[in-house]
Amino acid sequence: MVKTVGAITIGQSGRGDIIPEMSEISGEEIEFLEAGALDGFSFHQIEQLKPTQGEQPLITRLKDGRAVKVAKERIIPLVQACVDKLARQGVDLLTILCTGYFPPFDTSRLIISPSQLLHYTVEALSPLRKLGIIAPLPEQIDSARERWRSHGQEAVIQSASPYGEVERLRKAAQQLSALGVELIILDCMGFDRQMKQIVLEEVNKPALLPRSLLAQLIGELLT
Repeated sequence: MVKTVGAITIGQSGRGDIIPEMSEISGEEIEFLEAGALDGFSFHQIEQLKPTQGEQPLITRLKDGRAVKVAKERIIPLVQACVDKLARQGVDLLTILCTGYFPPFDTSRLIISPSQLLHYTVEALSPLRKLGIIAPLPEQIDSARERWRSHGQEAVIQSASPYGEVERLRKAAQQLSALGVELIILDCMGFDRQMKQIVLEEVNKPALLPRSLLAQLIGELLT
């Protein structure tokens, strides 16, 4: 029997860069139903959601492949609307396709938080003395450091966007390797398995890819 997962992107749905790879990992008995916080928005409307001073930036992708920045504070109600829509469709499970921290959403359905999944996975690995993070945006580095510190883990962080130049990702991995990290997290759902391999080529240490971790948990829960 096919199980359904409501997958919510903070950008626009039709995430051909994420869903096929997750589907391959989670198994053919699982169907992903997508919804996007920015579905139906014009580019002009999306521009109005850009972060201003004091707002937390997130990066995502539009249906046409363009990468955009949005303010987390203003995207939360749009994500809640997607949660409501997919819950009405009767999905078996919900997940957010973003590793940023979000407050709990109002739903009676089980919902997986990739941010929490990453944190508790790291907690299960001990002793871990130096954690390396690749964040998608330079302006996310300070907040990412504080977020991991609040979970009792010191992290060294470099930035490289999954929607940017591959060489920037390679350089970020090299910088983390030089700092002696013991584990690397590619801290964005936009990073794929090919990008993880690039990191592993530069750092002879374990690495966590959020979309793979999420897809394996979905498969475990529903099949």
